[in-house]
Amino acid sequence: MKSLTSSPMRQTYQLLAVIVALAMSSETLAADVQPPRVREKAVGAARALAAERAAEPTLPEAVRNPFLSAEQLASAADTGMDDLGLPLADSAAVVAPEDAPLEQLALIAARIPATGAIRLGGRPMLLLGQTRLRIGDIVRAELDGREYELVLAEITLASFTVKLGELSHTRPIRLPSSP
Repeated sequence: MKSLTSSPMRQTYQLLAVIVALAMSSETLAADVQPPRVREKAVGAARALAAERAAEPTLPEAVRNPFLSAEQLASAADTGMDDLGLPLADSAAVVAPEDAPLEQLALIAARIPATGAIRLGGRPMLLLGQTRLRIGDIVRAELDGREYELVLAEITLASFTVKLGELSHTRPIRLPSSP
């Protein structure tokens, strides 16, 4: 008995099917890309839309949390905290730089719970658990019952630098464990 796969007629049909499939796929690919003159109108419209959106929107100074009642907002103002639980800008939690010498800054920086650092899009980021911070972001840390706002000045994969006013301190991301 002869095998159907080895017959010359069967091989001819298979070859013809492959050629037709290739021809159809190349036609489809060529038809997906429009000529430059046709694309020019759509590209011009896209550029105009992008230029409109490039301007930064103006945001209001203070946005009220829509999920809090008036009583909850009033109690938040009484405690010196905003509706997110963060100190208000005029709160006494922010300490002036002259109140924190360099040794104190090192102790404050040791309280920052850094878990690692990554580069995302070429920009270094400090990881505090699930939180990602960039250079220029503010980190809050507490020492002796006082809260300090430190600015991230530099981030490498092994260390980061924080500033408090003119003072700065660099510490490793992983603090050595004490024996």
